[in-house]
Amino acid sequence: MTAALSRNSLPLREYQGDANAAVRDEWARGVLRTAVVLPTGTGKTVTFSHLAAELVEAGARRIVILVHRDELAGQTVRKLESVCPDIHAGIIKAERNDTDARIIVASVQTLRRENRLAQVRDVDYVIVDECHHATADSYMSVLEGFGCFRKDGAKAVGYTATLTRADGVPLGKVWESVAFERTISWAVRKGFLVDPRGHGIPVDDLDLSGVRRTAGDYSDGDLGRALTDSSAPATILAAYEKHAKGRPFVLFTPTVDTAHLMADVMSEGGYPTRAVWGVMPLEERRETLLDAERGRITGLSNCAVLTEGFDWPAASCVIIARPTLSAGLFVQMAGRGLRTHPSKRDAIILDISGAAARHSLVGVSTLAGRTVRDGESLTEAEDRELLEEELTEVAPREIEVVHGEKEIDLFAQADSVWQRTDAGWWFVSLGESGWATIIPGPEMGTWDAAICAPQKGGSWIARNLASQEIGMGWIESYVRNSPAAVVAHRDRAWRKKPASDRARAYATRKGVAFPADIRAGELADRISATLASARIDPGAAKALAVQRVTA
Repeated sequence: MTAALSRNSLPLREYQGDANAAVRDEWARGVLRTAVVLPTGTGKTVTFSHLAAELVEAGARRIVILVHRDELAGQTVRKLESVCPDIHAGIIKAERNDTDARIIVASVQTLRRENRLAQVRDVDYVIVDECHHATADSYMSVLEGFGCFRKDGAKAVGYTATLTRADGVPLGKVWESVAFERTISWAVRKGFLVDPRGHGIPVDDLDLSGVRRTAGDYSDGDLGRALTDSSAPATILAAYEKHAKGRPFVLFTPTVDTAHLMADVMSEGGYPTRAVWGVMPLEERRETLLDAERGRITGLSNCAVLTEGFDWPAASCVIIARPTLSAGLFVQMAGRGLRTHPSKRDAIILDISGAAARHSLVGVSTLAGRTVRDGESLTEAEDRELLEEELTEVAPREIEVVHGEKEIDLFAQADSVWQRTDAGWWFVSLGESGWATIIPGPEMGTWDAAICAPQKGGSWIARNLASQEIGMGWIESYVRNSPAAVVAHRDRAWRKKPASDRARAYATRKGVAFPADIRAGELADRISATLASARIDPGAAKALAVQRVTA
């Protein structure tokens, strides 16, 4: 055992402590290699720095922290020393060879060399930063060298923001379990990250049909040429001015040439921007990043260098001008704008690549179990979908409707929650599909039934229905049997519960008034009536006008 180390500078948050406890539990039950998934900006390095200190205190002979690039070694050591001021971590890279240190930080490029790896002995634990890279041959050789695939070898843990790879290689061949995981939306709700709001910005003449694919993603060189040959640079500037004007930004490009091109375009547009790339002289890069942190420039235009291990908390806009088929890469890029900072309340993500349908905020939210619409923030999307879930419960039994001849009795005994719009038209919510509604048909005593989509458009279900056809539940039966539609049921238990905070917040944003003690069902009905009235009433009036003209 080792005396307790001082750890006052960067104390553990509760979830970080839980993550490390979960890792130790996995090791205790015989798992050799486990992983932790925490969103970018929630302190992965702080978390594993504390774990390293705890392992030293518990008597570990030696711990190796494996980083993705040489330049991250020094950054990681500085974080270790911030966490534990009296810890002494060593580095193995270039001329440094601190093989006797209890905690060693080294890049995979350095330790993959047999002569360097052979000098590091008595390793009990290996901590892998950005562990989604770990299936690469370089990582595998290092992990095998430390015996991480043998019961008598070192135990391993990996930390990442996204446990996916673009090339589709399964990470399960390295990581046997996920000990602990938190999502972006969880971190936003807890206040550890700011809320991202995404905008897909189409570039009409950006043709990706001829762009080759390498290792499951687009070829950088082909992408660079496609972007340069299109109107993307001008579109990027215009989109930034429209959605995020003046915000500090990080811009991602596929090649060094496009990074310089975009730096020039943004600077000429009035927003001082510097290019950053992989083989940029280290001192020049440091000065550029310092200028960004000091507010001397507005943006950083980079090629494949700021996706990992980079902190600029003030950046509140991320411009993705690098089309990708990798949800993991998109999360890494978008995450650069989500750190909290006194100067910002949210982050704008501009997806210029045309990949918005798959891996814009849609991709990020899909990882969190939600679908985000263009211009919507992650928490707004969650509130909307949770509310829609409340509005679209399905009845478990057949519908029986007691009908009458009076219009007011058409749905009085229906199992589903039928309501009226401000103009008096009957409707029932179909969740994301919109609403089913009825309006008087062209002949006296008949009805027309239609699906009204949420934004625009719709389709007729049936025309010239007799009142008793509706009274017999014809429309409810149609809606119930439609694969795209779900009907709210008036007897569902959730309707009797107190309205949730999310539903109340959503109602307030939509201008819906409600008493403090309102139940979930009643609030859902009020919201649905407000939204349906705005959508159905103009369309019904237009349909009736057409009927009068054609009658």
